[in-house]
Amino acid sequence: MIKPVPPASSFTIRDLAAEFGVTARALRFYEQKGLL
Repeated sequence: MIKPVPPASSFTIRDLAAEFGVTARALRFYEQKGLL
């Protein structure tokens, strides 16, 4: 389950990768392809 966070919070790419169980490289790839 994803924990709600205040809108002003920010995350590093490593934080997001750890939260979603993927690598930082995968997140960058998804962003490059327009999926994020």
